[in-house]
Amino acid sequence: MLRDKYAPISGSIDIEDQSPEGAAAREIREETQLVAHHDLVLEICGQSFSFSDEQAQRSWTVHPFGWLLEADESKIQIDWEHTGWKWFDPQQVLEGSMADQCVPNIHKSLQRVYFGPNGMFQSSDQLIRRSNPAGEAFLETIDGLKTNTEDGARVLATDALRGLLRILKSYQAEKQNTQKPDDLWYALRVAAYHLIYSGRPSMNAAISAAILDALDMMTEIVLQGRFDAQVACDILEACISARTTTSSKIAQAFSTFITDNTARLDAASENNEHDPAKLEQSLNIITISSSSTILAALKQLLQDQAQNTSMNLTIFESRPTCEGASLAASIVANQTDTKPRLNIKLAPESHINLLTTSKAIVLLGADRITSTGHVINKTGSAQLALIARSRECKVVVLSEEDKIAKPQSDMLASYMDFIHKQDGGTLSEDDRRGMWELSRRDLSHGHSERHDAREVYGAWPAATRETLLPYIDNEPRPDANLCVTVDNVYFESVDEAHIDHYISENGEVTRGEILRKSVERSGIEDKLFGNLYD
Repeated sequence: MLRDKYAPISGSIDIEDQSPEGAAAREIREETQLVAHHDLVLEICGQSFSFSDEQAQRSWTVHPFGWLLEADESKIQIDWEHTGWKWFDPQQVLEGSMADQCVPNIHKSLQRVYFGPNGMFQSSDQLIRRSNPAGEAFLETIDGLKTNTEDGARVLATDALRGLLRILKSYQAEKQNTQKPDDLWYALRVAAYHLIYSGRPSMNAAISAAILDALDMMTEIVLQGRFDAQVACDILEACISARTTTSSKIAQAFSTFITDNTARLDAASENNEHDPAKLEQSLNIITISSSSTILAALKQLLQDQAQNTSMNLTIFESRPTCEGASLAASIVANQTDTKPRLNIKLAPESHINLLTTSKAIVLLGADRITSTGHVINKTGSAQLALIARSRECKVVVLSEEDKIAKPQSDMLASYMDFIHKQDGGTLSEDDRRGMWELSRRDLSHGHSERHDAREVYGAWPAATRETLLPYIDNEPRPDANLCVTVDNVYFESVDEAHIDHYISENGEVTRGEILRKSVERSGIEDKLFGNLYD
């Protein structure tokens, strides 16, 4: 660290940090005593960049974040590392007028998180700025992605596409045709980057895939020498329309999967002394939380099953907001036929061990699928999958392929090497162990979301709340003699070793296909975003 130079709050990523954002929150706490997501909120996640420090003989990678201070600045208490702090006009930093007073490359960090003149939209910032309709559409879309905790990743991905469409249509409405087409293409890519990474990081696999697919189609018009806003709008509208059929395709693929797997039972019953047509078959399905994809799959399955079949459906509530009960209500509201017979059992997650029956089908959704097949889904999913595997259940994940996330950047080369060896049929046991170790690291990258503790303690008895509320602080402070924390984490990882089948809109997907799709997505992202700030 350079002495007597202004610098943003910064530090190294420790091995205990689950993510760069987690490291940033820790450094803020250590250097200012401010608590992330309490005293300040994260607004923008900037694109990382690297540079070499010849004096230190090392390279650095910087992950910029832009935070909004909500607490009074009197709460800022600097630590021993600093002699003082001060507010500055962003333009002083961005225009370089105080470069000699600051640490190197501070303007690069600020530029990538500052939504204003000379900020993250650079020379195209007149197209998308806070004071015009395109900028308002951009901010409203990011805010919608951050705050929508009711819908799943598929819906949020569609919302992100609609946001890009609003930005383009706002541009057209203002008749800014005097601007260079290249500036509009650049501004659209910057907006797209931030919808992916500054909107809802825990669900950005689906958001990223939907946006990248649309932008990749637009590169054709860019290659023709001119970016046409109307053609880009047409592409976005076509992509949004195509997404409406994805759930039905997954539902049909799942119904076919069930039919194929129960065909063996039908064949075995032919040797039974009873008439197979008169034998009642029972289908046992267990699921957790709520998913529009799973709802569509269950409705399709009920429609396709024979009349002599009964379906026993166990749904775990998914507390604290009980999305599982909402799923049950949606099924009941749409159930107009009593054949096949449907028996629904609702229970809290504390009953997972008690109610997970042997040889059932456990059905999980996914908000993200990692390169090696780990699944990020609502908390409770990992416990359900683990217990299910011990009882000879089949664990089936239903998901759109756009929820397959790109690899972590430091793993990409290794994964590409594994794919090459697999294609050549030369994957050794050492290679398999290496892939397993990468898989463990992949799983360790946290994607948890902590939400309002009131969702949890709102269900407590009044007397209990009155006793505990004065002591509840989700970030214990050094000056507190007694502190009660209330956790409300939405997502967790399900190990790929506990998953038997992945079913997408294209049918059953293998782990090898998941890895290949993940690596392909990384290449598309690099093509679209790799040179944003070069």
